Amino acid sequence: MKRNTVILVCTALLLIFSIDGFSVVANYWNNTAGDNEWNNAANWSTGRIPSPLDDSVNGDEAKIRIGAGPVIDTGDIVEAFRVFVGMDGTNYGQLTIDGGTLTTTGYLSSGYHVGNTATVTMNSGYVRLGTLTGANGHFYCGRAGQTTFNMNGGTMDIMNTFFIARDATANNVMVNLDGGIVTASTLSMRQNVGAVGNMNITGGKLILQGDDTATVANYLANGWITGYGSEDNIVYDYNITTPGKTTVWAVPEPATISLLCAGLLGLIRRKG
Repeated sequence: MKRNTVILVCTALLLIFSIDGFSVVANYWNNTAGDNEWNNAANWSTGRIPSPLDDSVNGDEAKIRIGAGPVIDTGDIVEAFRVFVGMDGTNYGQLTIDGGTLTTTGYLSSGYHVGNTATVTMNSGYVRLGTLTGANGHFYCGRAGQTTFNMNGGTMDIMNTFFIARDATANNVMVNLDGGIVTASTLSMRQNVGAVGNMNITGGKLILQGDDTATVANYLANGWITGYGSEDNIVYDYNITTPGKTTVWAVPEPATISLLCAGLLGLIRRKG
């Protein structure tokens, strides 16, 4: 009996810890109600909807490690301290934003551990990562495992770094920027030797703070960023398309030729 009590106490301590005096709780998505609704408390291990960490309330780490993940639909407004998609062992996690709004106090991390896989799909809506302090507002897209990020529409504001395949064990990380806008303070791809991650751009745009053209040029030279499957289709500029920022997008080859004929690419820095 005493041994069981000790185990329960230790488990509780692992699930709850403190940051600056406020409790942070591991809140696991289980989809018990079977409706894929984030705002249904029955779908979370704590029996309540995740909350952010701010000056007045405790916060939740929303942990999604099953394929029947939440779908954030039009009209849904959801928040959390941090969000993990795909974590623990070989588990698979899935998150879909389909018109709703997701905000986090801290970061969003997918493929968090070695061996996990995750799919994050954004069709429309709005995501902001880092509301309390932008310093923690990262998107770890494939932190140590595998991730596919399908950006089809909407806007994702990453208040700090957009990491693509961060740790050495991160592999099969793919960003398909097919629509919408992703903004970030900066972009970091394959931060550690051994990491494998790529981005292919078609209909979407990536906007980075300040002059980040040297970083973009380096990733293009490495073949890590492509447009319509080829780095030759990527165009980017600083302070032209978006004042004070670096904008990266893709133009299919026939359209690129038309732009050249019109003399419009003289102002655009381009790979090649």
